[in-house]
Amino acid sequence: MKTAIDMYEFCVKHGFCSQKTPKYIRSFEYIIDSCLEKDEHILLPLTLTSYYNNGLPLLDGGYTVAVFTNKKRIISCNRGLFTGKPKATATTVYAAQNIEMIRSRSLSTPFDRIEIDIIRNKPGFANTTSCVDAMFPFVLELFHQYQKQETIHETVSTADELLKFKNLYDMGIITQEEFEAKKKQLLGL
Repeated sequence: MKTAIDMYEFCVKHGFCSQKTPKYIRSFEYIIDSCLEKDEHILLPLTLTSYYNNGLPLLDGGYTVAVFTNKKRIISCNRGLFTGKPKATATTVYAAQNIEMIRSRSLSTPFDRIEIDIIRNKPGFANTTSCVDAMFPFVLELFHQYQKQETIHETVSTADELLKFKNLYDMGIITQEEFEAKKKQLLGL
């Protein structure tokens, strides 16, 4: 998805929008124009009623959107109802420990939300029950992909380290005992 219109249409098609309004497009445009880093692209867009961190609303009201990127970032943007000025926040997602759907239990906050447990914070995405139900499988699948990437990266790093120490052993720089000890350490044995 390269354009704001593509992202909005994706959200509408998959039932992520509680209110279908093209005003969300401007929030997506702001992210594309102002927030993406070089070589960063959007994997999953969401339309929201609010964006939370540690249970507190950060971006509330207006036309709030969030995107997940290939660089494991969540970028959210809100264009206020009255000012129309965009406000954005970004969170890097490494080592997500848990993802859960939280059902609303009060009339004062009638929206359900998806909450992600990251080491230092818990970003969350609120919307109506039907929208959260539609979003949750997409968010869950994306985080499974993020975790697979981390596992592949760790495996390659371990293999590279083993090869490096094997080469040092073959060159006679370290002893067989040192190589075996390092191999056990790297493999967690």
